[in-house]
Formats: sequence, structure tokens, C-alpha cells
Amino acid sequence: MISAENTPAKSHGNGVWNGICQNAGDLHARNIIPATSFKRTVGSGSSVSFWNDTWIGDSSLASSFPRLFSLENFKECKVSDRIIGNIRAWSWRRPLRGGGGIEESQWNRLVAVLNGFMCNGNGDSWGWDLEGNNEFVVNHVRKVIERATLLGNNTKTTWNKAVPKKINIMIWRLLNDRLPVRAKLLEKGIIFNNFDCVFCDNHLETAPHLFGSCPLVRATWIKVQNWLGIDGRCDVSPESIFQWIDNSSFNKRRKTLINGCLFVCFAPSCC
Repeated sequence: MISAENTPAKSHGNGVWNGICQNAGDLHARNIIPATSFKRTVGSGSSVSFWNDTWIGDSSLASSFPRLFSLENFKECKVSDRIIGNIRAWSWRRPLRGGGGIEESQWNRLVAVLNGFMCNGNGDSWGWDLEGNNEFVVNHVRKVIERATLLGNNTKTTWNKAVPKKINIMIWRLLNDRLPVRAKLLEKGIIFNNFDCVFCDNHLETAPHLFGSCPLVRATWIKVQNWLGIDGRCDVSPESIFQWIDNSSFNKRRKTLINGCLFVCFAPSCC
């Protein structure tokens, strides 16, 4: 696994590359950025761990050849310690066993992997191989992280400058099903009883029910629709109401005012 200890991250600094390297272990554990994306490029081999760094192939030699790694005397040895020109210098705890067993099998595979490889006089460096072109592009990394961590739906973000930010945030959470309604708390194991709707006490409290299909809420929204002059044929749900307003012939100012009124109406139930 790639971690802060074996990636090129400094203890201080706010750069994007530095931040990614310091959090590489977490990104790998969450399957956001594969560990194989961070690769060592060997020059002299004096700073690259022979067994623990990913410098040849798609994984470390320690993970590819665990039996041989267990027999290594110096597990932190560098590439330059084991590859000296055309010579392979080994240091085993005991002679490797033959007879077609796992040690001989891993040994033959390791020899094949290292075949023809030689160090050179250049400096060792780190590489980025997420796209296969060894090029680190901040914009691409950001998109990879966003695809893995942000919502995958196409819900349009509704933001109204006429109301406070906290109300806008609450409405965003409502439209993206991110409010801590009782169904969500039950799903996460935070509550284990009393998960019916706080208004009707007759249905599991989900966001669509709490803000649309609950009888008490539905009756209230019909009155709000009538008050705002919204077509009574519009479904009683936050999404449908906001969509109806966006598709209406109202001018921009009136849409903003109506949305603002709806935001304020929704906010007390969201809090």
C-alpha cells in the first residue's frame, strides 16, 4: 500500500501533489486512486526500495514475491544494493529450495521480471501513472476524486441569493437526499426505534415523505401552491415544485422571489 512514508510528501507544505501523497493511503483504501498510480522511476536506484516500492511492474516485489521477501536478510535494501550493473546481488537467510516448489517458482518469475534491467547514473524520481502516460495533471486528479466522492446524480444545484447561505445548504441537502431524517439514521445504525414520521406518525420518515407525501405536509403545500399561484396540477414534492418554477414563464426576478419563499418554507422542517 502507498502511504505517506513511501511517497514524496514533505512534512510541511500545501501543494496539491504534497496533499495527495500525504493522503495516498486513505485514497487507496477507499479505492479512489489505485496504489499503482504512484510509481518510482529508477535512476541510480540508491533511494528506491527494492522490495517495498512499486518501481517495476504494477505492484511491489514484496507483494508479488512474498516467499522470497520473507527470506530476504535486509528488507529495506535499495535497488542499487541488489542490481549492480549486470550482476544481481542477493542476501538470503538460507539457500532457496528447488524441487519445483513455491520458492523456485517465485525465483524464476523474479529473474524474468528483472531480465535486462540495469540502473543508470540519473537520479531516482517519482512518477504518476493514473492515465498510463506518466504525467501528473491536477485537473484530471480532481475529476477522479470528485467522481469517486461526490454525488453521482445530475440534480441541478438550486441557489438563491435572496436567502441566507445556511438555508441554501439545507435545500441542497434536501434535494440530494442528504438530510438526517429518521430513515437515514436507522440505516446508519444511529437509532433503533421510533422512526415514524414526526408529523403523521404513520409512515417511515424519509425525505420524500416528510416533505411531500405526508398528509399534513401535503395539505400545507397545496395551500402554499395556491398562495404562490402555482399550477395545482404540479406534484406536491420539492423537486417537482422547483422544476415547475424553472419551466414557468415567470421572469427571473419573480422566480427568485418564489424560490426564496419556498426555501424559507422548507428550511424549518430541514433543521
